[in-house]
Amino acid sequence: MEDSHHITPGIEALEQENRQLREHIARLESQMLNKEKFIVNNFYKDALDMVSEAIFMTSVEGDLIYANRQFCDEYNIDTDKIKGKIFEITDTSHDKESFDRTVQKIRDNGGSLVYQAKYGQDKQNPSVHQVSTFLMEKDGLEYVWFFMQDITAMVKSRDELRELNYLFDAILDNLPVYLFVKDVDDDFRYLYWNKAFADYSHIPASKVIGHTDFEVFPEIADAEKFRRDDMEVVTTHEPINRHETYMSADGATRIVQTLKVLVPREDRGPLLIGVSLDVTNMQDLEQELVQERLRAEQSDRLKSAFLANMSHEIRTPLNAIVGFSQLLAETDDPDDKEQFSDILKQNADVLLQLINDILDISKIEAGTLEYVRMPMDLNELLSNTSEMMKPRVQRGVQLIYDNADDSRKLIITEDRNRITQVVTNLLTNAAKFTKKGEIHVGYKINANNIEVYVSDTGIGIDKDKIDKVFDRFVKLNTFAQGTGLGLPICKLIAKTLGGEIWCESVKDQGSTFHFTIPYVFDRKRQFDKKEPAAVPEPKEKPVGEKRNILVAEDVYSNYMLLDALISNRYNLLWARDGEEALKMFKDNEVDLILMDIKMPKIDGIEAARLIRTYSHDIPIIALSAFAFESDKKKAMDAGFNDYLTKPVQRASLINTLGKYLES
Repeated sequence: MEDSHHITPGIEALEQENRQLREHIARLESQMLNKEKFIVNNFYKDALDMVSEAIFMTSVEGDLIYANRQFCDEYNIDTDKIKGKIFEITDTSHDKESFDRTVQKIRDNGGSLVYQAKYGQDKQNPSVHQVSTFLMEKDGLEYVWFFMQDITAMVKSRDELRELNYLFDAILDNLPVYLFVKDVDDDFRYLYWNKAFADYSHIPASKVIGHTDFEVFPEIADAEKFRRDDMEVVTTHEPINRHETYMSADGATRIVQTLKVLVPREDRGPLLIGVSLDVTNMQDLEQELVQERLRAEQSDRLKSAFLANMSHEIRTPLNAIVGFSQLLAETDDPDDKEQFSDILKQNADVLLQLINDILDISKIEAGTLEYVRMPMDLNELLSNTSEMMKPRVQRGVQLIYDNADDSRKLIITEDRNRITQVVTNLLTNAAKFTKKGEIHVGYKINANNIEVYVSDTGIGIDKDKIDKVFDRFVKLNTFAQGTGLGLPICKLIAKTLGGEIWCESVKDQGSTFHFTIPYVFDRKRQFDKKEPAAVPEPKEKPVGEKRNILVAEDVYSNYMLLDALISNRYNLLWARDGEEALKMFKDNEVDLILMDIKMPKIDGIEAARLIRTYSHDIPIIALSAFAFESDKKKAMDAGFNDYLTKPVQRASLINTLGKYLES
């Protein structure tokens, strides 16, 4: 028992010593483990400090827990005093709400997220960073790691490259030439095809890139020709420059001038680059220029022939006028005087028609032929014109108005003078070439137009020459009087009225000319009875009641003509210029003024304006050689009441004077 008593304390002491030893060993192990962890932590920290990326860790609330040296240097943070909110340090890009949104995006993306953001102390020009993030959990807490790579220079280079590429694309796509690139090693498949090539060929680049000529062009012959050219460049290593054609996708034939060259590449086969200038339009232009030159030469020949013909046509009536004027002055035989007077009048009419045609063709060339559309009775116009033309047809020929029995009015709104001009020209033409038989003029109403016709039993026109009768300066019969301008003028007038003109003819049997006037028939408007046209006869006043007319005319012979025409009806006062006309108007009692336009000192326009400052009631009538509608408008704007054109017919002059003095 004693022994047992003595053993027990010894065991207890041993166990205690054992425990102490184990505790010491445990302390040593713990110290060694912490030392290893310290070594490891410092190893990772040193490694993170060495990388070029900014790395930091925060809590999910934004508290900065760790940051490597790159981040601390970038934001001037003491590595031993890392604290604060990340969105306060990097406030160029983050605030509390945006940081929370970023954390939520990381959660939504499975714990990691890559994005681009702008950070930096320079708030005006922050750096661009590629940010990689992920969530990490430890001891029940969440942390967010951020790895930031500065890509500012890369983004700038990328943007500059993108802008440069855009610039090159814009230049290449807007060049007016084809540009294309083929890969020699890949069966000459297209690598590039610019907009000009796509526009001209009607083949978009999307159907070209990666394809060969045989897959692109609709004509196999074109593809074969292009392949032969490509092989020649590859074989000879020499550029080729060819003039060639191809068919585009819309079926048009294009003509191009093509240059093909090889461009070497390092470690790979060369590229074949082509530049083509589309000269299709240039070829067309060259053809047009040739045609224009031929037309100009033809026009010069026609105008030369026209001038020669004009010289002949003007001198012919002038010869009769000059000759018979002398004979008229020398003869006392009443029969001879009457005959000579008729010849003078006929030739004066021919000369006046020549001058009118020349004036009209000048207006046509200048694009100033004027039209004044007003309501008119076409039936009355055709009846009066045919009556007026009857004395001009050759002996033995009848001129018949086919609608003479129709007493109804046919009211249309057109230019009376232009329609009269067309009908007169066609009747004159028929009278010239019809030596026997009949000339018919008339009209018929169609669904949407009125068709006026003039037919004759004259010499007719060869079938192959019918289309030429409306060409300018063309005379199919060089022995007949005329300018060759009447029918072209008719064609232009008919076209301007919105109608058509054409000819039907059989050689040696006669011709029929038709022209149409657009018209919609109105039954209610057309069936009023037509009243006979009344030509007012001026009343003759007793000699003691003559009215006073002031004639402003600088040419003596023109004044003498007026004196011969109207001095038996009116008292004439002669002013030799506009200045004298103004003085005589103020010094005399004047009932009407006949005013020339072109006069020395003060012209007729200015004289009329000055006279209007003294009187608004005095009738002023222009009597001028200016025959354009614009001249008439200018005179009316200056205060004239009416406008007569030289040479004036006696009846027209007397009727116009009577309108103002005999009422």
